[in-house]
Amino acid sequence: MKKWDYIIITLVLIVSGIGFMITNSIQNKTYKEKYIEITLNGKLIKTIDITDPNYKLDFEVKDESHLNTFKVENGGVSIVHANCSDEVCVKSGFIDKVGQTLVCLPHKLIVEIKGIEESPLDDISK
Repeated sequence: MKKWDYIIITLVLIVSGIGFMITNSIQNKTYKEKYIEITLNGKLIKTIDITDPNYKLDFEVKDESHLNTFKVENGGVSIVHANCSDEVCVKSGFIDKVGQTLVCLPHKLIVEIKGIEESPLDDISK
């Protein structure tokens, strides 16, 4: 290998490491509230508070001939059934960290976990 090959490989590893550290720091923050946003055809259709890890819910989202079945438990969500041909959204599994998403492209459905960060100020500072 030539000198430039080593430089390029080193730069790729550094950029990958920085990306990993940024993603890891976002997911390790503490949140006072955690919730799921479900978007269908670009419109927000449902918001579910999952701050309580004991909260459980099974529900469906229907649109024309599209159907997705969800399971909310343990502070996260999964799509357990979809009537799309590839079922990639079902195979994506369970998500429970802020910033993670499930997407069903044939149904134009996006499920995202969002959170409201805890304030770094304590009660006395407020």
